[in-house]
Amino acid sequence: MKTIKYLYCIVLFSFQPIQAQDFWESTFGPSGGSIYSISINSYGDIFAGGSGSPFISTDAGASWSQLNLSVRNTYSILVDSNDNLYCGTNDGLFKSTDNGDSWEKLTNGLTSSQIVTLAINSVGYIYAGTGDMGEGIFRSTDNGASWVPINNGLTSLNIQSLAVNSLDHLFAGSPYGVFKSTNYGDSWSASGLANKMIYDLVINSSNHIFAASSYDRIYRSTNDGLNWLQLTNGLPINISYNAISVNLNGDLFTGADDVFNNNGGIFGSTNNGNNWTQINNGLTDTNLLTLAIGTSGDIYAGTWSGIFKSIDNGELWTEINNKFCNTIIEALIINEDYEVYTGSWSGVHQSTDLGNNWTKKSNGLSNNVCLSLAIDSNGYIFTGTFGGGIYRSTNQGDDWLEVNNGLTDYTIYSLLINATNYIFAGSTRGVFRSTNNGNNWIQINNGLSDTQVKALAINSSEHIFAGTLLGVFRTTNNGDSWTQLNLNSSDRWIWSLAINSNQHIFAGSREGAVYRSTNNGNTWIRLTNGLENHTVTSLVVTSTDTIFAGTGSGIYYSTNNGDSWNQISSGLQNTIVYSLAINSFDKILGGSYGGGVFRSVEPIVTVPIDNLLIPTIHVLKQNYPNPFNPSTKIKFEIPDQVRNDNRMVTLKVYDVLGNEIATLVNEEKQPGTYEVEFNTSSIKHLPSSGVYFYQLRVGTYLETKKMVLLK
Repeated sequence: MKTIKYLYCIVLFSFQPIQAQDFWESTFGPSGGSIYSISINSYGDIFAGGSGSPFISTDAGASWSQLNLSVRNTYSILVDSNDNLYCGTNDGLFKSTDNGDSWEKLTNGLTSSQIVTLAINSVGYIYAGTGDMGEGIFRSTDNGASWVPINNGLTSLNIQSLAVNSLDHLFAGSPYGVFKSTNYGDSWSASGLANKMIYDLVINSSNHIFAASSYDRIYRSTNDGLNWLQLTNGLPINISYNAISVNLNGDLFTGADDVFNNNGGIFGSTNNGNNWTQINNGLTDTNLLTLAIGTSGDIYAGTWSGIFKSIDNGELWTEINNKFCNTIIEALIINEDYEVYTGSWSGVHQSTDLGNNWTKKSNGLSNNVCLSLAIDSNGYIFTGTFGGGIYRSTNQGDDWLEVNNGLTDYTIYSLLINATNYIFAGSTRGVFRSTNNGNNWIQINNGLSDTQVKALAINSSEHIFAGTLLGVFRTTNNGDSWTQLNLNSSDRWIWSLAINSNQHIFAGSREGAVYRSTNNGNTWIRLTNGLENHTVTSLVVTSTDTIFAGTGSGIYYSTNNGDSWNQISSGLQNTIVYSLAINSFDKILGGSYGGGVFRSVEPIVTVPIDNLLIPTIHVLKQNYPNPFNPSTKIKFEIPDQVRNDNRMVTLKVYDVLGNEIATLVNEEKQPGTYEVEFNTSSIKHLPSSGVYFYQLRVGTYLETKKMVLLK
């Protein structure tokens, strides 16, 4: 950090250029996300990964920062005796020797692109299990530099978990029970629990082995896997046991999920697993995926919606998701007050400032996996969940009420509300309709030959279109009857729908195409020019009829009614985009898989979209936050006109008497967008509060804005 001295003050500031080509920026929220792995190094740094890139906390979970590794899923994190990190992901295995600042992909002999579990023995041999990729186990004896497959004797190559005891006996959990190796993995033999899915294994100081067995609860072996005893006392049946861990005192903890009945959570045992007690106090999400225990005994629990911590052996849990953003955003919607709502695997969140800040709005939601959202003319919000049906909020999401009367299916992929506030819900069993704010529902599948309804859209004539696995269906009578529309293609799995101002209909398919109909769905044209072969998961149309498509490989746009497409993914940290929304100012928001919400840096109608990548006029933006204490950020833009003519740029701060307080920028700069932090914490003789001015000068251009310091 640079310091600049003046006659009577010192100003601390940081300067961060924003890449001029970035169209998108992250909102760094909502916080949370599905957590698949947690590990802790010898310094107490915590590493956590889930449906996206891994994160690190250096302050016991009080705050998190994303590590420099862009991957889709982080399944397993291993810390060796030298504090080297190994990260098993959906994109391969990576190693870091500098606490996650930089990474090396390990590929020598490692043919699997998916690593879901990692283990290390006393001599430093590393083992990697490949999960449902079905490539079994790989071993490295040279710190990851090279790998060999070690599958001799394995009758299942779907390895979900690995554990090593003090004798260096290696145990592997699979859908077909436990396998054991006593010779470093050179050969394997079945070790019981045949045909049981073993999600996790842990071994205590007495070499007792504990296996978390999906819907079959916990098993224990006290004789090196020769025999197993099922442990059931205090453990509910028919829930998935995903994780098990043991602390230095031998206390056991197991985590389970139960999305349908909410009987999951964390269970503890202080007598070697003979008895278990549910310990969910403070857990707002009881769908557990992973557990880890630090050397001090602190317990960390990863759930579908984030991380929780207990410092008292599980008696009380506290959510610790500050700046941890791994959320899977399934749905986005914006109301008439410009409030943004997200539906995710972490429930519902609201932002009143276009994503700068997020608030969780899940009170009353007994199911936090929210797949769809809709808002009626009264401002009532409806969310459809995975397995929990539909919930309604009449107070902007503060409280939710389950409204499932008449529903025979509880997985709701899509919601739509027409001009008369009829609600339509697309599910795995067709479409349901409510004419009384969700209080009652009836199934309306007449003519709907496929009942997997992934998307719904409505035109100005109140005709409703349903996207299914067999193409698009249309109803002209509020769902009383449906007609299948012929796409003239075998690619009929429709994930998304949108309609422009000319009532042209667009349908996004699983095979990476967009279909267009200009005659109410009677005929269709398949459009692929410029689109890559990735599922088109979301579509949105701007006020100028520019179409944006969210896909598995980023975001594309078309300005010619879909005839051709261009990718516009610069700035996206996660390129799997599940949802898109646009406000009345044509600011676009995108919901990603594992990276939260992104938004367009500028409204896309300010200038032609192809010119948005470089500013075309000078802009000095209002500082944020304002008022501020002690620091604020100032963003400014240098236009394309000076691309080949560098200009001296100055940005200065003055008090109300015109005295110069600080110079934040004083150098030549290329065209682009820049951001400066003004930090007053070290300024001497600065009044406790007051009005200040900041002034940008670029050549002959001069602009001044006011900001307020409050203490």
